[in-house]
Amino acid sequence: PAALMNRGVQPGAVMWALAILLKLVQEGRQSGNLSAEFSDEAIALYFKAFMDLFSDPHNQKQFFNNPQMAQSLGKLMLFGLSGNSTQEF
Repeated sequence: PAALMNRGVQPGAVMWALAILLKLVQEGRQSGNLSAEFSDEAIALYFKAFMDLFSDPHNQKQFFNNPQMAQSLGKLMLFGLSGNSTQEF
């Protein structure tokens, strides 16, 4: 994503990280731990959004001051990938 590249993250590094994450998602699907409902494209965009969120200097300062926020966002990201919900909407 452009926001990451503006912070000096090389485009190849972003693509490498996304490739690894998508490989882990595929393994999770095969093992039945992750929903097969979501396309690779949607998941890649989802990860890119979180990469931008966690690499933003303003957000990093907030995470430093409140580590629980970063932990909560990480849990939210992982729970969202599972496709499971304990609540009905």
